[in-house]
Amino acid sequence: MPALGAGAYPPLRAGHLPVAFLGAGPGIELVLHQAVANAVEHTDTEEVRVVIQHHPPTGRLICAVHDSSTNVPAESAERPSLDAESGRGLHLMESLSEAWGHLVRPDGKWTWFSLRPFGAQS
Repeated sequence: MPALGAGAYPPLRAGHLPVAFLGAGPGIELVLHQAVANAVEHTDTEEVRVVIQHHPPTGRLICAVHDSSTNVPAESAERPSLDAESGRGLHLMESLSEAWGHLVRPDGKWTWFSLRPFGAQS
């Protein structure tokens, strides 16, 4: 999982999103909402933890959501229909983030994704 280990950059405080991500469209809000919703809906976790870190050297924003389940996220083989009420979370995460993944630990798993700043080149 990028950066979120020992010696990582400190988590951002509420209201301190780097300027490069402001007005960049619904990406961060939508993907983070989906990651949290998946943790709540698909696990029996009582607490969801969210960490958001800015990596200044690359400008990337790294977001991670922790839940108590060790089951890995699994995309459905088929894309959900346009009128489906669920099933889009991981597809959205893959489409809107630069990279995403999960890290299973004995106390649960972290599902993470990274985003580039608005206008950054690949």
